[in-house]
Amino acid sequence: GLQIIPENIYDPSSLLLKAVDASGIVGCVELREQGGRLYLGMLTVKPDLQGRGIGKELLRASEDVALSRDCHTIFMTVLTVRTELIDWYKRHGYRDTGARKPFAFTDPRYGKPRIPLEFAVLEKKLN
Repeated sequence: GLQIIPENIYDPSSLLLKAVDASGIVGCVELREQGGRLYLGMLTVKPDLQGRGIGKELLRASEDVALSRDCHTIFMTVLTVRTELIDWYKRHGYRDTGARKPFAFTDPRYGKPRIPLEFAVLEKKLN
């Protein structure tokens, strides 16, 4: 079965949750405390295993971590062009706050995006 394993990475306010099954790591998410809220970033599920509930399990585990750290809001940034991803988060109780953050292209090695990019800020209040 699927296990969610926490691992501290580079500082005490950050935590990496790994979704692991018999084949190895199948998904992960980084969590970071920021001002009494929990930032959720880089949620990833192995492409050939998407649609099997792994992302949902990582979200649920992230919410458990938030509450265990007395954070009652989880927030994240998602590229606005990833509407299918924003819709997926909305189906799991997150809402678009309307706030936008610029996408910074600071590394010339990756070139300039062909279209203007910005991040939507999503959040979910936890009880």
